[in-house]
Amino acid sequence: MIPLHIVTGVVYLSLISICLPLHLFILWIFVSTKELRSNMAYMIMVNLGVYECVELIMTTYDGVATLFQMQGNELSETIVGGLNSAAWDTHGPVILILSLNRLNAFLSTPKKGMFVGLLVLGWLYFAAKYAINIAFNCCYFTPSEFIWNFRDSSLMNTAGMISYVIIIGSLLISLVAYFIIFGIMVSKRKSVSFLEVRLLIQSIVIFLSTALTVTVYNYGVPVLPESPYTVMAIGIMNILNGGVNPIFVSCKEFRSNMAYIIMLNLGIFECLEMTMTIFDGFATLFQCKADELSETIIGGLNSAAWDTHGPIVLILSLNRLNSFLSSPKRRLFKGLIALGWIYFFVKFGINISLNCCFFEPDVFLWDYRKTYSSAFIGGESAYVIIIVSLAISLMSYLIIFGIMVSTRKAVSFLEVRLLIQSMIIFFSTAATVTFYKYAVPLLPDNHYAYMGIGILNILNGAFNPVLYLTLNPVFHRSLLSPSNLHDMSVSFDELWTTILVPVCKKIFDCERLDIYRYNSAHSTLYNHSIREIQLGEESQSGAFEIHGALVDFYSSAVDLTFREITEVVDDDVVLERYGAKWRIFSTAIPVLNGLMRYVNRSYTKRYGGYEQGQMAQLAWKNVLMAETTRDKVVGAALRLIERSRRNEKVDLGLVKAVIASLAAFGFERSAEVDESDLSDEQLIEHRLRFYVENFEKPVIEATKRFYENKADELLASLGIIAFMHEARRLIHQEEDLCGRILHAHSRDAVIGAVQEALIVKQLAEIRGKFLTLLEKEAVEDLNVLFELCTREPRALKGIAKEFEDHVRERGQKAIEEIVDASEPSAFVSAVLAVYGRFRSLVLSAFGNHACFVKALDIACEAFVDDNAVSRRFQSATRVAEILARHLDRVQRRGVGREEGDVEDVLRQAMIVFKYLREKDIFEKLYTKLLAARLVGGASANDDAEKAMIVNLRDACGYNFTTTMSRMFNDIVFSKDLSTAFRNHENVQRTKADFSVLVLSAGTWPFAGATTFSIPESLEAHMQCFQEFYAERHQSRKLIWHLNGSRGELQTRGFPRKYTFVATALQMALLLHFNNVDSLTEKGLALKLGITEDVLKEVLEPLLKVAILRKDDNLVVNAKFTSKRLKIDLTRLQTTKAATKKDDQEMEKAIEKGRMIEIQAATVRILKMRRRVEHNNLIAEVIEQVKTRFIPRVAMIKKCFDVLMEKEYLRRAEDERDIYEYIS
Repeated sequence: MIPLHIVTGVVYLSLISICLPLHLFILWIFVSTKELRSNMAYMIMVNLGVYECVELIMTTYDGVATLFQMQGNELSETIVGGLNSAAWDTHGPVILILSLNRLNAFLSTPKKGMFVGLLVLGWLYFAAKYAINIAFNCCYFTPSEFIWNFRDSSLMNTAGMISYVIIIGSLLISLVAYFIIFGIMVSKRKSVSFLEVRLLIQSIVIFLSTALTVTVYNYGVPVLPESPYTVMAIGIMNILNGGVNPIFVSCKEFRSNMAYIIMLNLGIFECLEMTMTIFDGFATLFQCKADELSETIIGGLNSAAWDTHGPIVLILSLNRLNSFLSSPKRRLFKGLIALGWIYFFVKFGINISLNCCFFEPDVFLWDYRKTYSSAFIGGESAYVIIIVSLAISLMSYLIIFGIMVSTRKAVSFLEVRLLIQSMIIFFSTAATVTFYKYAVPLLPDNHYAYMGIGILNILNGAFNPVLYLTLNPVFHRSLLSPSNLHDMSVSFDELWTTILVPVCKKIFDCERLDIYRYNSAHSTLYNHSIREIQLGEESQSGAFEIHGALVDFYSSAVDLTFREITEVVDDDVVLERYGAKWRIFSTAIPVLNGLMRYVNRSYTKRYGGYEQGQMAQLAWKNVLMAETTRDKVVGAALRLIERSRRNEKVDLGLVKAVIASLAAFGFERSAEVDESDLSDEQLIEHRLRFYVENFEKPVIEATKRFYENKADELLASLGIIAFMHEARRLIHQEEDLCGRILHAHSRDAVIGAVQEALIVKQLAEIRGKFLTLLEKEAVEDLNVLFELCTREPRALKGIAKEFEDHVRERGQKAIEEIVDASEPSAFVSAVLAVYGRFRSLVLSAFGNHACFVKALDIACEAFVDDNAVSRRFQSATRVAEILARHLDRVQRRGVGREEGDVEDVLRQAMIVFKYLREKDIFEKLYTKLLAARLVGGASANDDAEKAMIVNLRDACGYNFTTTMSRMFNDIVFSKDLSTAFRNHENVQRTKADFSVLVLSAGTWPFAGATTFSIPESLEAHMQCFQEFYAERHQSRKLIWHLNGSRGELQTRGFPRKYTFVATALQMALLLHFNNVDSLTEKGLALKLGITEDVLKEVLEPLLKVAILRKDDNLVVNAKFTSKRLKIDLTRLQTTKAATKKDDQEMEKAIEKGRMIEIQAATVRILKMRRRVEHNNLIAEVIEQVKTRFIPRVAMIKKCFDVLMEKEYLRRAEDERDIYEYIS
């Protein structure tokens, strides 16, 4: 007879030889399966899979050691314990971190490679730590004694020191890995979660605690002797390690997490564990012998807690947690949690009581059987309670499992695995407790008991691969071909009737479908699709047979559906049933296509045609297009829309299903049209042709009829004004209806039909009221009329033209009323009044529409340029002159306006300026008047002057105001220069107040200077300034422009002292009479060095105010008197001839400037285009220069001739009407 140990040995070797390859094979499947590689926990599971393979060897070894009563079981337990410690020290925090919601985003970052590297680093640390555990246990293990404290044997050998260094180094690598992972996780965020910070802190505490413990208790390194301080440090670290965890439960972030209930339970467990850990820390701190007791209590606590909650945590970590927690069985689940905690406290209490009863300070007692009788009442009671608690735990698993699968007919691989493993753990634990802890007499100590315990241990490690291969659907799809499972002897008719028809019916009715039934139908379809069948003399694919059966099924199913729809009479009920059926049908189509994907692939590849979902839709379409059915369904939808237009209360949502179904049939191909040749818009039209023909056209016709009748009714009962208001309301109502129910393709067409009936056919009457309403300025009515006309572009252009003519007429009349006014402000005010009135109307009545804004601009430009004032003076420059003089008056000192008023006037003047066609003329006049104000110091406000220049620059560009800006710069420079000159030492010795304006040549609009003989008194001052200026600016030359100069003379020869304000020439003339009493005109002209004609102009104001008297000679009037003590002679000098001459010169300058502008624009255009047709070139030139002036065509042609003479352009030889640029 074969010995028992040989039999058991063979059993063990057989199990291990089968289970280990299976584990490795499953790991390969796991890594190579695409479905699992796409899972967010892919890397974690791969690591744990490898870990399970290694653990399998240790677990089975432990089982064999127990089976044969080998003394090596303590060694295997030590190795397994070290393995667990190494694996979870390395991967535990990594798994917790990567379980956060941020995992997917993290794995998609460029740092994914770094993360993989960290996992490899973790496994290297794991392997090193595991190897150290094995090496030391093998070196120091003796069968008769279990030695854990290596320090007591061979303390200071080289191997011990090397091992110590390796352990500390591996711990440091682990800590660095945590830091790197933490840095990666938060690198793209500005904040971190509570759990991440907790894990980081706990990693540091564990590192320090483990390092100190290993140093003091394991290897006794000389640099860290065993002292109260190192022991104290270890105790403090243990206290900290226990104290970090309870904060975890109070974090708000995790109260909102889906695993809240699990975490709450574990949090409470951690609070209790903290008490034991702190107790252990204090025991170590004060070198109490009670530390073994606390370790025993903590071990029992861990066992009780994880026996109860471990499987619950794993089950509830599944994706089904949310749906489970929201189910009606949530209370039952909470009850089970409470039951688990009762069991936990009972088991924990037993651990504490037994350890307290049997604990002796000098002996660490673990195996109670060796010291106390098995009949001891405490042992038996404890044994019964432990077994009962294990049974309760197993029942808890079974109940939880039942709850989890109660709402579904399929279970996952993990759930089944946990259930079976719970049973094995129960029996294994019960047997181990029975034979190793309490030795109950009913179960004697024999080899068969040991064999049972060993086999259970082996099964505990080995059953996972078997369950994986038998239960995992991924494995089924990967290794087991569906074709091998199909019984070829069963006919298709039987398969169709028993398997496929029930599944298709459930899909069509949107009923709940069992996953196994769905998979069975899927496999059947696949297997039959790849078969070849004989139909007559031809061989066909099995998909052909399935396709034919499905087409018949679709027809019968849809027929049945439409019989239920059309059996009723009421339109609302018809549409309600149609909508419900269509929603079910449209939901079933994608499910059906998913089930039929193998059929679709096989059939369309071999025979062409449509997919099964489309075939079902075609069946629906064919039944719907039957005349009676279409009239019933589509007619009901049209009648419902008409009832809504008649303000009946209806549910318009019922129409949406009809529209959606008709628009869904666009996939049907047409033999006459190749869709690849169509544009996007044409493709949309093509795919909606069925909808357009069967719904859009009927609804448009119905809309036309309804609103044509409605328009006739309204016109018969209301006036045209009231009709417009009602028409607008009806159009808005129709737009709302179309937006809610109609397809986007139909909305514009339906609204167009409404507008045709209510606007286009009544347009003549509507437009006939426009001028009447415009005269009355009836804003509300005009707004309604405008809104209606915006829907018809031709009507909008028509009323905009009428508005333009009306504004032009009103503007002409307004200017005619002020044509005799002498003040320039009267003209400006008249223009602004007309503009303001109609601009307000454009904003309020016409919504600031571009057509009316443009019409207002055209009308204003017309009456500003051509009006009674310009016609009266027969000058195109008159309007520009009026505006320039208006601005001159506003900005001249002495007008007495407030600063805010001046800004308003300038802003309003820019409105008039906008409508000037001859802006270049305004520029010349305004520049001349500005120069006079600046030179004469007559500007009221420099800021206002600058603001006006900025306004002009914004309107016409930088070049328009360049001269004005330079003039201002000259004045600023001259003021600074005059201040410096007055402070000059040579000037301070003179008594005269002398100031100079230094102006840039070519900038200021002054005529040529008149030369005359300067009196010595004036010449001395001029010479002094010239010397002063030469010192500062040696390279500059001064040319005196005395025509614009003026000064003051004080008299002494009259009864009263007078002050004369005179020009430089007038001053020179009067100063000659200081030396002589009388002079002839000829002699005076010779003394002054001027002509007699110029002298007459200078003498005119002096003779007019009687300062001089003309007899035979010119003499001073000794009897001169005046009421004013200060007399301005410059204003009395009138030079009409000079003014006329200046005007002529300005006209010539304007003409010359325009010619230059036109030539420059022409060259720019031709340089860019190279060849331009004559009329196009003229049009483009006008477009470029119109911001400054509107040129005459004759002037443009003349400029073309000049440019051809200068050889900038030429006529093309082949076409004389085309100009070419000469480069």
